[in-house]
Amino acid sequence: RYLGLGVANAIVALAPDLVVVGGGVAQAGEALLGEARAEAARRVKVSVPVDVVPGELGVLAGAIGAALRGAEPRQ
Repeated sequence: RYLGLGVANAIVALAPDLVVVGGGVAQAGEALLGEARAEAARRVKVSVPVDVVPGELGVLAGAIGAALRGAEPRQ
């Protein structure tokens, strides 16, 4: 329920075409994401549906992002 509430807030604030859920939450699978989609749909009415999908990097997303950021040259 709370993931769906967060997704609904993001849809209202940012008007995205797609919401990508990453990390361990994405690993929980369709049961959690389906509930998040349903809760967001109950709370937000949009003319074009916004899909909620799992991220492709899974639980390593944060570590990969940190490594890429750390590899960038400082300015």
